[in-house]
Amino acid sequence: MRRATLGALNNGNQPRQAREKKMSFGAASARPSIGGRPSTGRPSMSSKRSSSQYGRRESYAHNQVMKDPRNLSDKGVYRKNIKYLMEFLTESNYPNPISERILSAPPMKEFKRIFMFIYKYINPNVKDNSAIDKKPEEEIPRIFKMIGYPFTISKSSMFSVGSPHTWPNLLGALCWLIELTRFSLNIAEDIEGKVMFPDDTCGTGAEGQDGFGYVDRLYFEYLEEAYAAFMRGKELDELQDYENKFLETIRMKNATAYQEIEQLEEETAELEKELAVLEGPSKLESLVQQQKSLEADKEMFKKYISDLKRHSKKMEESNAQLDEEIHAIRMELEAVTKENAQLQNVLNNQEMSPADVLRIKKEKQELMKQLQQLEKHRDQLDQQIWDQEMQYAKIHEETEKNIREYNETARKLKLIPTTAENAHGFDFELHFDPQQTYSSIQSYFKDKLKPALIELQAQLSDRTRQLQTQIMTEDEALDQVSDMINERQEELDALEARQAAFDKEFERKKEVMANDYQQLAQEVDEREKKLLEMKQISQETLEKKNTELRNLEEKAKKRISDLNTEVEKYKDFLLKACHLVMEHKTKMNNCVAEIEEKARAALEETRNLEIPKITIELPEKEEK
Repeated sequence: MRRATLGALNNGNQPRQAREKKMSFGAASARPSIGGRPSTGRPSMSSKRSSSQYGRRESYAHNQVMKDPRNLSDKGVYRKNIKYLMEFLTESNYPNPISERILSAPPMKEFKRIFMFIYKYINPNVKDNSAIDKKPEEEIPRIFKMIGYPFTISKSSMFSVGSPHTWPNLLGALCWLIELTRFSLNIAEDIEGKVMFPDDTCGTGAEGQDGFGYVDRLYFEYLEEAYAAFMRGKELDELQDYENKFLETIRMKNATAYQEIEQLEEETAELEKELAVLEGPSKLESLVQQQKSLEADKEMFKKYISDLKRHSKKMEESNAQLDEEIHAIRMELEAVTKENAQLQNVLNNQEMSPADVLRIKKEKQELMKQLQQLEKHRDQLDQQIWDQEMQYAKIHEETEKNIREYNETARKLKLIPTTAENAHGFDFELHFDPQQTYSSIQSYFKDKLKPALIELQAQLSDRTRQLQTQIMTEDEALDQVSDMINERQEELDALEARQAAFDKEFERKKEVMANDYQQLAQEVDEREKKLLEMKQISQETLEKKNTELRNLEEKAKKRISDLNTEVEKYKDFLLKACHLVMEHKTKMNNCVAEIEEKARAALEETRNLEIPKITIELPEKEEK
């Protein structure tokens, strides 16, 4: 009943002062407009530029508090913003489950996930375990202010995200962030390529797609990706993937030439295979390896089929559950339709006389009077409910702060979660539930939480005494181990003496084995001579094949040398282009440095000028 009362409030039932406060909530921003930031290219026009979205000049915002022109508390605008946020999250494949019921009053954890998901489109370098995850109540308002959100998000509103008086403003901020994200994605598509390489899409000429103009773009992308990886910490020998990617794109562009090379390589490989077959052993080993690979593939397919069967069983079970739910909904629909038909028949068969009409009109007038009285009473109750809700919000924030401090301390002491080292299966974490009464909370603290903490203290003291006794026993065991080490050292000395005697015997046997090895080596030399004579005999049968292979290799080498010369020309061209780009960049940097020095000198001159003192009465600024 409490949640229904909170959700039923709107701006029409609130008092006028509360509505004015709520409309100006978050408007005391130090940044009056998105377009009010100075431009680095033309500093003389930045001070005269007005806001592109809200139509206020920068000088006017310093004297008057800027109000949000969007009526975020209106139910229509509120539902429209929820639908807009829902569509963006579903289109962008938001990884967590989401629904309009969750977005109507999300907890702090879900709001933080949604903000991180949208903000990563603007800043992809942000990490999950960053300062946003640790202190969202400070970092999220700071980020909105940094990216130019024209209205202030207070720190206190971040402690009660899902409450009805703070969530509409935060929802409007998220919708503004989505619009900014979509705008940045639309204007950021290949600006760099269109400015730096306009010739790689200029038709089919010497510098078009069919010529060599695209090589500049490909080589620049290769250098950019490789340099970025090198700056991220990769070594030079780890950049082979980027070079392979660049060469693969070159091969795709010159597919015909590489196809000819591949054909020649295939012919050479076939001739080498024939030569290997003539020189090599039988095919039994290759067949055995092929059999092993086929058996391994067979086992893999068996596992895959078993996984598919398990998945199909799960899908059948889920389909059966869905069928049962659909059947229940259909039965409920039939019951409702029958009841509507019965009520319609009763309404059609009902007859009314003129006396009944007069009586109904009198009752209507009396009911209208009662309705007016009830509306006055309702306005009074709405005022009381609003005051009670404001008090409840303050108490809610203080209670959540105390519970959060307790949970942080318990987490440092390894008492949270239940699987922690000192928890022993007991849930020491406190959860804030507005539905609980004070007596139930007090009974939980006295009957469960406090005895558990006392028991934990007793266990820690017992564990300390046990560790002290264990240390004493381990010291005694250490003395015994040291005595055993001394005894083993004496035995080791005796074994080393025996090892010296064995070493002498080993050296004697080694000399005998060396003499035997020389005799065997002589026999091996004689057999190798016989093997060479047999190879010379077999070599004469392979001369014809070798001559043909040499002729083909000469043709392939000639073709490869021609292609290598072309590749070298491409490389020289690319190197010259890179040098020109680097020289242009250095010239631009020097020009920028000279302009900055001149600007600094001009600024120093203007600072040194003596300005006459003029007294001007400025109006007092409103507190922000």
